[in-house]
Amino acid sequence: MSDKRVAVVTGARRGIGKATALAMAAAGFRVAVTSSNPGLPVAGAKGTAAGLSSTVDAITAAGGEALALPMDLLDRASIGRVVDAVIAQWGQIDVLVNNAIYQGDTLQCTVMDSAPDMLERVFLGQVVNTTYLTQRVIGAALGRHPLRVINVGSAGGRFDDAQAHPVGQGGTSFVYAASKAAFHKLAPMLHTELAHAGVHAFTMNPGLVQTEALTQFVGTVPGANPVEMPARVITWLATAPEALILSGTYQDAVTLYERHCSVGA
Repeated sequence: MSDKRVAVVTGARRGIGKATALAMAAAGFRVAVTSSNPGLPVAGAKGTAAGLSSTVDAITAAGGEALALPMDLLDRASIGRVVDAVIAQWGQIDVLVNNAIYQGDTLQCTVMDSAPDMLERVFLGQVVNTTYLTQRVIGAALGRHPLRVINVGSAGGRFDDAQAHPVGQGGTSFVYAASKAAFHKLAPMLHTELAHAGVHAFTMNPGLVQTEALTQFVGTVPGANPVEMPARVITWLATAPEALILSGTYQDAVTLYERHCSVGA
């Protein structure tokens, strides 16, 4: 087993995932990055990378090691291939960042417009197959080395109170919020069941972040944080010994950044 740690960051073609991959590489990790669209540009996007090659090139240019792998959250076989490929290449996975989300349907729809087959696809990608990926990574680590799992959550799946505005008018959709709410249960369950075996899981809400997607579809939003902010928080959760006390919990990135990451930013 190598003494150089290995991280898998899903959904790393752009945005928070790409920034996280770069931050993890800067922290000394070998980084495997995934995308369901690893080599194609985003139609109409301004300034976005053509694919994972941009992420890999940035890591290798800085002297790091990176591995780009296609992964579709609706294709369980592709998920298995990612784990197998990383283990074959580097022998271990020390950190898993579950950042990718399923975006194949128009998720911003009302409850009445949420077709059953769409709901099934979203939950298959966001919950079932993301859990499968996590299971596969845990299975490769148990009994061999510690593992940290960082799940990128959302405030939309956190609260049960009625939101001020409906979807399309500033509010989030039922299917997105419900799938995130289910996903949020993964970290505390893993903590309860496997913290004693060296598996530590966290849920991090990135907050409002000025990603390429937000810029493309909404524009510049006052008060939005740069993608580097949650990336630094994820890296702190993945590396800091003092972060282990937060295992199993839901945390807001802004709070953690101000407490632990802002010095020298």
